[in-house]
Amino acid sequence: MSSSSDSETELYTRIHQQKVVSSLGRRALETDDIDRLMHDAAATVAETLDCEYCKVLELVPSGNVFLRQGVGWQEGIVGEAEVPTDTNSQAGYTLLSEEPVVVDDLRTEERFSGPDLLTDHDVVSGISVIIGTIDDPWGILGVHTTDQASFTDHDVDFVQSVANLLAAAIERHTYQDELEETVAELQKLNTRLEKFASMLAHELRNPVTIGQIYAQHLPEEAAPKAVENVVESFDRIENMIDVMLVLTRRGDAVGERHPCHSPRWLETSGTTWRPVRRPWRSMATS
Repeated sequence: MSSSSDSETELYTRIHQQKVVSSLGRRALETDDIDRLMHDAAATVAETLDCEYCKVLELVPSGNVFLRQGVGWQEGIVGEAEVPTDTNSQAGYTLLSEEPVVVDDLRTEERFSGPDLLTDHDVVSGISVIIGTIDDPWGILGVHTTDQASFTDHDVDFVQSVANLLAAAIERHTYQDELEETVAELQKLNTRLEKFASMLAHELRNPVTIGQIYAQHLPEEAAPKAVENVVESFDRIENMIDVMLVLTRRGDAVGERHPCHSPRWLETSGTTWRPVRRPWRSMATS
């Protein structure tokens, strides 16, 4: 009778743990607040396994792990404390382990020593697992209790499942941050390109417009083919300017083009004309 009751309890516990992981998974997809997700995950794991403490440790450039989020710890520790990762520490041992690390009694543990963070809180038992992969760890998820507890394989799998969920959420969050930074940088570059293209178009249109005006009064009788080539060349340059503006303005319309007409003084000057020399203005780009 007792065996049947134990089996039912174990089954209920497993189902409950699976529901918790599923609920956290939905929350991870719905939120962009990664720290809130870490805190909620830590609180949920501690509550589910009936433990006083749970922590999310982030591996930082110094080589230590930083207490990014957690529940149960003394005030002022979360977001401030760092834990060493040498091979004599539980954090360091966990990072080098291919499997989750289960501690039955930290007071008699021989594989490593307990860090001040745990001994100062009278921690006895706990589970530590890697967030990420052993080749590229992001950090550690650990759950601890002041009682001597016997964690089951299902408890360990539950903690590892939450750690895997956090790893996926962190990767997605990191990717989104990098993507937003890339988009912002591209927008800055596009703005600079648009400004440069507008300035360049203005500088090119002025001499092209003058050239088109004078081309209308070239003596076609003397060299009709040459006159045609000159007119076509100016038109081609103007078309190239329009295309440049379209491309740099991401498909925005350039605006309606109007035929240019020669001023009255030029129309009355007959076929005698002389080009005006205009010095090019220097263009400075930022």
